[in-house]
Amino acid sequence: MTIEDYLDIMEKSKRFDVQRKGMCYDVSFKDERSWEYGDDLPIIATFTEQGRWEYYIKGVYNNGSDFERINVDRLMELKAFCESIGGDGW
Repeated sequence: MTIEDYLDIMEKSKRFDVQRKGMCYDVSFKDERSWEYGDDLPIIATFTEQGRWEYYIKGVYNNGSDFERINVDRLMELKAFCESIGGDGW
């Protein structure tokens, strides 16, 4: 990686919250609000012990719906950031 690559990652990291969970890491948007009716549900990425990224929608427990909207642009931004810091993709 070049210095520019590292600087790009540092700039992107300002938008994300990264938390260590044992041997795993959770990554989410810093500006994610609590879910309110009509808003997109929060998304989160988890770097697993197997060394790969998995992506989830938060807040669907007991919500009475079979489907929830995903903001694909935010998902792709989250995915791009996660892949830039390591691990494999989908």
